[in-house]
Amino acid sequence: MFMNSSWIENAYKVFGGISDPDTVLWNTVIYGLVKNCSYDEAIRVFLNMVNRTMRFDSTTLAVVLSAIAELQEMSFGMMVQSLAIKMESFESKIFGATSLIDMYTRCGSIEEAKRLFEVMREKNAVTWNAMISVWPLWTWTSSITSV
Repeated sequence: MFMNSSWIENAYKVFGGISDPDTVLWNTVIYGLVKNCSYDEAIRVFLNMVNRTMRFDSTTLAVVLSAIAELQEMSFGMMVQSLAIKMESFESKIFGATSLIDMYTRCGSIEEAKRLFEVMREKNAVTWNAMISVWPLWTWTSSITSV
């Protein structure tokens, strides 16, 4: 409720009063910050979550990668990918891997997105759409480099 109405300060008070927040609560706070375009703060909260050794899930990954893409911080996105791989192989999880593909394409690294797409064991319509949406740019870039 607080995050939807842009009452970030009040949301932090409520969040800070919870002694042992679970992943869902962390995700809610991070999502609310991203929704309110507070991308840097969303990343700070995510890092706080990781520093507390909280396990994050594919929802966390999708939301924080969205913030990273908005800030064009691909190197940080690669670090998050490494953390995700250490925790659980997200290349085999459609939702997490598709979020990574989206982050790479939004940061302009179509080749990295393509590499990740190729190693994914499973793909769904969203995954395919993520790659199809950048296909014109990828083919244009490929044709330029071959000249």
